[in-house]
Amino acid sequence: MRAYSILMFSVGCALSAADAHATEGGGGAYPNGAESLMVAPLPPPGTYLLNYTNYYTADRLNDADGNSMVPDFSIDAYAQVSRFVHVTDKKILGATWAMQAFVPLVSLTVHAGGARDSRFGLGDMIVTPVVLGWEAGNTHITAAVDTWVPTGKYNRENLANIGRNTWNFEPVLAMTYLDPAGKFDLSVKLMYDFSTKNKATDYQSGQEFHTDFAAGVNLKKLTLGVNGYL
Repeated sequence: MRAYSILMFSVGCALSAADAHATEGGGGAYPNGAESLMVAPLPPPGTYLLNYTNYYTADRLNDADGNSMVPDFSIDAYAQVSRFVHVTDKKILGATWAMQAFVPLVSLTVHAGGARDSRFGLGDMIVTPVVLGWEAGNTHITAAVDTWVPTGKYNRENLANIGRNTWNFEPVLAMTYLDPAGKFDLSVKLMYDFSTKNKATDYQSGQEFHTDFAAGVNLKKLTLGVNGYL
């Protein structure tokens, strides 16, 4: 799920260090489009484990004109992300209090211009000690601040890195509307990112606003939907 942002950061920094981007390497900490339907409702009190598996491969890296910019390029990224969620029976400001942590295990291999680099290990973890969820009829609202911890290995000389070497703080506001008849649901997740400076490269990434959104139609035991990001 989060391998895409990791690999784009790694390749971008290694191959485009002289370029100027709003964020380092042109990538972000959050994998846009990761969330979809039912993004805001919290489950009943308890402890939950969710698991995400992502595999990404490519044999071409294009420039702004669509031309290949790196000879002999290929990349393979695999991520296994465990998401631990604990929902308490406590209330804060009328909202249910929950907490969560993401633990990514990442394998990344990059070939470029005759060079090869490979990394395997723990990526940048995400911790969210306070998740607040409100329910007002058919509308669910969740607010939190996700924190990316630089636990992934990073070296500015490496072609492949599984960490970003920065802290990232992301306030989140998610909303889901459920049709009273249960025929459809609409979801949106709004996020704004603040990143610390990468001390190894002295690069300060800019702030980012981005959103995931989804709409679904419920057909008894099957739900069909579309999701996207901006």
